[in-house]
Amino acid sequence: MRKKGTKLTDEEIKKFEELAARKLELKLIKDSIEPSVKRANDNLLVVVKMIFERLLQATAFVGANELRDMLEVPEQKYSAREMKEGIFRAEWELIKPLVGVKHGGERKRKQPAFTWDKDKAKELFKTVQALPRISRKSLWEYAAEQLRENDYAAEIVTWLQSNPAFIDSPEHLLKEAASIWRSYEEESKNIPAESKPLAFAFRHACYKLGYSAGKYNTLRTRYYEGKKAQESIGKP
Repeated sequence: MRKKGTKLTDEEIKKFEELAARKLELKLIKDSIEPSVKRANDNLLVVVKMIFERLLQATAFVGANELRDMLEVPEQKYSAREMKEGIFRAEWELIKPLVGVKHGGERKRKQPAFTWDKDKAKELFKTVQALPRISRKSLWEYAAEQLRENDYAAEIVTWLQSNPAFIDSPEHLLKEAASIWRSYEEESKNIPAESKPLAFAFRHACYKLGYSAGKYNTLRTRYYEGKKAQESIGKP
């Protein structure tokens, strides 16, 4: 580290070593950052799309809670935890296998026999009415329309299931609805009342409330019983 005919002091050698080390450090940082920056640029549109979708989902949750306030059912509003799970559930489902999270079986617990009464009927009615509306249609009518227009494709079922409005419905319910509606359309038959969107709305509401769903006719009777009870409130 000495030029010909020139002697370097220990202090000059130390400064040179520090400068060389600094340049090497900057080069290593640059080499490590460049691939990440390139990857981010290559996927920018995907990232923006994902963020926009999450914003729409968050807005849907806020709207759903405002609707519940209008219907005076604040106890049915989505919690912050439910919103978070609804917005990021799709990403978590992709991550779970990577981190070793496995699905556990349901624990069966003894439950007391379910019995209907006027208060439960009224809650059923209020919960069905509080289900979100999309494009001026009830939630399950909207689902039926989207499935019908897209030939009941599996990816449409998945897309609908990712909507925050379905976060509190059992995962199998949409698949079951799609299968039933498709079979009736393929056979050119009219869908019976027990398989129409309103019937699935009844089951969705029962799931939210923790009620035993039971048969369609029973749910229909209790729904209109609850409607009558709700409408009679405040009347002389």
